[in-house]
Amino acid sequence: MVTLGGVINVIGNNGWYVRGKHRALGDEQAIDVGALIEAFLDAYRITGKRQYYQNALKCFSWFTGNNLLKLPIYDEGTGGCFDGLSLEKGVNQNLGAESTIAYLLCRLAFEEVEKPSPSRPKVHGKLMSQSRILQSPLSIKKLKNGAGE
Repeated sequence: MVTLGGVINVIGNNGWYVRGKHRALGDEQAIDVGALIEAFLDAYRITGKRQYYQNALKCFSWFTGNNLLKLPIYDEGTGGCFDGLSLEKGVNQNLGAESTIAYLLCRLAFEEVEKPSPSRPKVHGKLMSQSRILQSPLSIKKLKNGAGE
């Protein structure tokens, strides 16, 4: 996870990153942030170290405005996710399937982590519910049941 000034900043696809050179800023995509979130949640599931869960939450905040532009990528009105952000052009206003799916997979990954298992008793039950980041009008339960708002 890379942060600049306390905000999530993934390597953008406008120039990428070559080892030993300057890393690209901007043109960040939801799918890249989603991969980070899922990796942190996998690490949390395997190790039980709460810091991995906290890192996943911090990365998730990228969708709600903890990014270089300080603008939300997730659209609460539609339940969709904008395609990404560019330092030159701002938020890409396309609500693409790939970005929306990346966002929703992250939501579901958090929900999966919350389920008690023999190796993780009920201890984790409060983590997600305590996070304001994960509270939104679009309910994951409604998505699972095939009903949107």
